[in-house]
Amino acid sequence: MRNLKCYKRMLLSIDTVKGFILKGALHDETIAKIIPCQVALLEDAVEDQECLVVLIGEGHTLQSIEFKRFNDEPHGLLGDEESEFVDEFQPFLDRDNVLIFRKNSTSFMFAPGFIPMLDACVNLKRVDVNGCCTDICVSNGVLPMANYFDEYNRDVDIYVHERGVETYHTDVHDRDTYSGAAKLLMKQQGIHFI
Repeated sequence: MRNLKCYKRMLLSIDTVKGFILKGALHDETIAKIIPCQVALLEDAVEDQECLVVLIGEGHTLQSIEFKRFNDEPHGLLGDEESEFVDEFQPFLDRDNVLIFRKNSTSFMFAPGFIPMLDACVNLKRVDVNGCCTDICVSNGVLPMANYFDEYNRDVDIYVHERGVETYHTDVHDRDTYSGAAKLLMKQQGIHFI
């Protein structure tokens, strides 16, 4: 892994993949409304020499136990178009300060290599977060990350950009209720919203 000591800030973008926005079992085109905010954050971050950009994407296989736990159809399979980042993210993927992690769960904290990357960012002071889904992959990653920083006495502030997060809506998943509950829980745990 590259030398990550120079980074004081991290932009963390979670699951802005085609399978959650454009096509697939869990897609909701409404989520696309957050992409302009995300792109603006990315444009700023990739030009900042002190900012590390971390993109998290789905990385499932047909054997992923998550599908059984959530009664989900397979989604975000490695190598499938659903696991690709949206087209608007493509210009940023090969930048020097961009890292990509693939996860097989609803928490980016457990993506292979993610915790060693955090440990290597010894001068990190701020994490800015965006992505989907607010009540699942965003909150399930942000809360353990905050606890991880606490456990090792690392003074790192976490900011979630409200215009940069969204969740999906289905007959059984009410967007406002679930997003509101997740935001309330994150705020209670000291996560900042801007």
